[in-house]
Amino acid sequence: MVPRTPLDFGFLGLTSVLAGVYVVQRLARTECSGDRCAYGGVASGFFAVACPHCNAVLVALFGSSWLATYVDPLRPLLGILAVGLLAGIVYARSDRN
Repeated sequence: MVPRTPLDFGFLGLTSVLAGVYVVQRLARTECSGDRCAYGGVASGFFAVACPHCNAVLVALFGSSWLATYVDPLRPLLGILAVGLLAGIVYARSDRN
């Protein structure tokens, strides 16, 4: 098992809140630009928070040794990418009056 850190909980919380805000914004508008960034942010957040040894979906797709070798060291960067993408798209879509 990969030990959890406060950073993991932070990424999980921020990604969840920002994804929720994006969904509310998207439901309130008719134009849907920025969906790719939001999907990329959510996917990056999933990889950043998911444990490479205990997540059955990732292990089935990639294998545990590949995840431990390549994805685990990149998890903090993926978390920053996820939060950045989601915060950027939420900010760009917000009403700045």
